[in-house]
Amino acid sequence: MIQYATNSYVCRSRQLLLYFGEESKTSSDCRKCDVCTNNTPLTAEELKEANDKIMELLKDGKIHSFEELRNIKVSEKALHKALENLASEEIIHLRSQGVVYEP
Repeated sequence: MIQYATNSYVCRSRQLLLYFGEESKTSSDCRKCDVCTNNTPLTAEELKEANDKIMELLKDGKIHSFEELRNIKVSEKALHKALENLASEEIIHLRSQGVVYEP
């Protein structure tokens, strides 16, 4: 059980199938569990979509809460990476109250 909970490189479905002896069914990852989604690289399109949606929200120049950003319809991974990129390029600014675009 501890190995299942702490393993961050083998698909959860594959781990369970192996545990119960279903080795013939473990040829591919589920691509849905936390391990699979965390280890799948973002596509350029996913990152661009996240960037575009963040900038659309922030174009009014107001501070927007992190909760508002979480409501954007993109994956959490894409959202985090896009925020990281935009902040490192100083396109957006992270504040304690939220995120703001200050051109």
